[in-house]
Amino acid sequence: MRRFTQSIIIGLVQINQPLNMGRFYFPYSTGLLEAYVRQYTHDINRYLFLPPLFKKIPLKKALQELFYADIVGFSTYTWNIQFSLALAQGLKKQNPHVLIIFGGPHVPDQAESFLQQHPFIDICCHGEGEKVFFDLLEGYPAKDWQAIPAISYMDAKHQFQNHPKAKRLEDINEIPSPYLTNVFQPLIKMNPFQSWSVLWETNRGCPFSCTFCDWGSAV
Repeated sequence: MRRFTQSIIIGLVQINQPLNMGRFYFPYSTGLLEAYVRQYTHDINRYLFLPPLFKKIPLKKALQELFYADIVGFSTYTWNIQFSLALAQGLKKQNPHVLIIFGGPHVPDQAESFLQQHPFIDICCHGEGEKVFFDLLEGYPAKDWQAIPAISYMDAKHQFQNHPKAKRLEDINEIPSPYLTNVFQPLIKMNPFQSWSVLWETNRGCPFSCTFCDWGSAV
């Protein structure tokens, strides 16, 4: 199979649960990543974003859809972690050079054992991911990640590296909306009969740290 572009091909995966009547949420987290890259890169032609995977499909089909990807980013939570891990492992098996990045609430802040258990994951991102993901893309294909905050990985000597988290974003308007920048338009066109629900982020984080709640994330 031949590669069809010289751009860096990026796949994004945010598997959501179906709602009533087969509706799905837009993959908002991965949409933010793409919107951020599109706004701040100096050369958008450097990147080609594949349509994001937003619902669970047969693993074989998912592997085919991401066959050409150079980088695949996963937004993980309790309802999609097992499928995400299986897909990531399959991607690394079919292409050992693909860069696998995991983020989202399911990625532990202390990620050493998580990375050891899942050696097909190259990088874990902690906290807000937009700028971190952007910096990883801008530095690709070099694997010099020493200056990038809020990531964990196993280095070339198989030593665990954990970078301190970045300062929290103070102005949410620094992140462009994937709706207002038409990031989801290709996804809508590819799924003309799909009904959608919208997530709209008006604030980020929480001033409290209730132990029963994920929203604050100990910030």
